[in-house]
Amino acid sequence: RLGWIRLTHVCSRLRDVCLDFPDVWAMTVCRVPNALDVFDARAKDIPLTLDFHNRNFIVPSKIFEYIADNYHRAATIDLEFDYLEDYDSDGHYTHSWSRYQMDDFTVLEDVCLPCTEQLTLRNNNETVVLDGTFTAPKLKTMYAMNVWWSGGLSAESLNYLCLETVLLPAQMNQLIDFLSICTSLETLILDSVFPEEYNWDMTSRNCTVYLPSLRFIRLIDHSAEIIYPFWRVLNLKPSSLLTV
Repeated sequence: RLGWIRLTHVCSRLRDVCLDFPDVWAMTVCRVPNALDVFDARAKDIPLTLDFHNRNFIVPSKIFEYIADNYHRAATIDLEFDYLEDYDSDGHYTHSWSRYQMDDFTVLEDVCLPCTEQLTLRNNNETVVLDGTFTAPKLKTMYAMNVWWSGGLSAESLNYLCLETVLLPAQMNQLIDFLSICTSLETLILDSVFPEEYNWDMTSRNCTVYLPSLRFIRLIDHSAEIIYPFWRVLNLKPSSLLTV
């Protein structure tokens, strides 16, 4: 399980080389929960990669505590919350969504990520709406599955956005406002985002989303009745490619 860390056990010279390479410790700081403090010290001031995938096991609480204390240092964040496989009292196989995991999702509430450039959030359950706002001024790439923030999002440097989150009608204005500030966006993928019952009355908001850098937009699992009014809201360059 130690993987590349065994290189530090080969000889003193190779150990010194590994210990003096803070980038590799920063990229793997969350991989060995029992050694968080050691990895953190060896990462020095290098921007961190904060990642975990619970994949049918409870993530130790120290991981969430570390993320909550250090996400301001993260260049890359990659988090996944999944169902937990279990058996009920009758011995039947079940999937459960651990309340423990749900509570620890709050590390992302009202979050500001000052140096994060890549963000991946996968929630393999129903959409979680977190309190507060999401702000990431240097974010370049974002993938979010079943995650949203009640106060909206701000990431004006975003180049790539893939959103796989079923929004409520009341959250659609937040999405439009978010896209309106993403003037550097080059790729936009929206998967099952728009609620069927949403009233696309944009005339009252006088809303136009100008995306001058957009090259590719893909709308997945949406009816024509949904796609057409959204398309009318967008102001794109003629060379932009749309796939549905």
